[in-house]
Amino acid sequence: MDIAKINAAQDLESATCEIFAPDSGDYLFSFVMAGPTHPKTRQLTESEGRGLAHQSKRSGGMQKAIDSRLETLLTDSDAALEKQVKGLLARTLDWLDVTDGGNAKSFDAKQTEVWYREKSWLRDQVMTFLNEPKNFTKSSATTSSPTSSTN
Repeated sequence: MDIAKINAAQDLESATCEIFAPDSGDYLFSFVMAGPTHPKTRQLTESEGRGLAHQSKRSGGMQKAIDSRLETLLTDSDAALEKQVKGLLARTLDWLDVTDGGNAKSFDAKQTEVWYREKSWLRDQVMTFLNEPKNFTKSSATTSSPTSSTN
């Protein structure tokens, strides 16, 4: 493989997450999700980092700030849900195949937020998708085994 091709290869900034009904397994619709390299994901990560740094200054150290946040997430289910919903919503760029009365419906962040809050099965599917790095890479067209080279 030419080094230039390797250097030019990049992760996908976004990918399509198909959503299925939890009871029947039928396809419902899809979300377009921001990947790890997407500016929205980077912004979210930087914002969380700044918040943690600010909290560490107030609490007397990074470890105390981390422990405090972890304690809140473990003991306050409302805070944990709020953090998860905001994170998912920040990485949701669009939806596909959503209709209202048979008419295509444009992406609606408020509706998406309601679904994320009310439907744990939806959050679970999207989190599973986001946590799989290969969802944001193009798979190889060939499945041949690597060849050894001699120098």
